[in-house]
Parts: sequence; C-alpha cells; structure tokens
Amino acid sequence: MRTFQMVRYEDTSGVSGVGVIAEGVVFTDGTVVLRWVTAHRSTGLYDSVESCLAVHGHFGRTRLVFEDGSELPRPDLRATLAERLAANGARR
Repeated sequence: MRTFQMVRYEDTSGVSGVGVIAEGVVFTDGTVVLRWVTAHRSTGLYDSVESCLAVHGHFGRTRLVFEDGSELPRPDLRATLAERLAANGARR
C-alpha cells in the first residue's frame, strides 16, 4: 500500500485550484482511492493509477507524489503524454 498527494500545476476548470488538491492510496491490487481536500470534498474509487490520472490528470497538469518522493506521471514522460493526446485530437 502506498500513499500519495495529488498536486495540480494549473487548474483549467477553476474548481479544484492548484497545489495539493487530493490525498490517496494505491492498494496492493492496484485499486486507487482518492479523497479531495478542496472546498468540494468527495471520495473516488478507481481500478488503477492510470484510470485515476486519465480522469484527473488534466493532460500532465497534475501529478501524484508518493511518500518516497517518486512521481507519476514521471516528469520525463509528461510532455510525451501531452504530445500524444494533442496528436490524437484530445481537448485540453
């Protein structure tokens, strides 16, 4: 089990803000629980880190920072992900 903070660099929706916006846990089976620490508090359940970031990653504007200091998506992969999504016509 690993805990993390969700950190947002830019808030394109104007709802969650920037900085630490949520706290979470990745369980040993890969399931993720995410608890929002913003004014609109809620809890979400996801099948994987990838699913969680697909919904809340905001095209690389958000990262998960784990207790050991590691991050997802990795800093060296953020631009690549954003470029691939843009190439596929994904909205930002």
